[in-house]
Amino acid sequence: MKKMNGIWISPIAVAVGLSLAGLAFAEQPRSQPQSGKPMSTLEKPEAAREAMGEVVKADPAKLSLVIKAGGKELTFTVAEQAAKALVTLKPGDKVLLQYTEAHGMRTVQEIRKG
Repeated sequence: MKKMNGIWISPIAVAVGLSLAGLAFAEQPRSQPQSGKPMSTLEKPEAAREAMGEVVKADPAKLSLVIKAGGKELTFTVAEQAAKALVTLKPGDKVLLQYTEAHGMRTVQEIRKG
């Protein structure tokens, strides 16, 4: 054993300390959700949003709806539960939409004529 600056250091104590330090800095495996994507890249579900505008095009066969709102044309996919209202729409109708947005896609949950 050697004496350094008033502290006794044992080679075994040094080896144990270095071993524990390595464990402390080891990266822990991250759990991944069932989707296989790392949690940091998963998008959180969005809260319901509203859009009010004028119907440009309604396509019940493709479950799609295009409205003009704020000077822009916005395209939506229409959920099954809102498809009945889609059939009644024609260009120029004023609508209020309740929709969600996930993965860059807007999905209408409810359509109200206004």
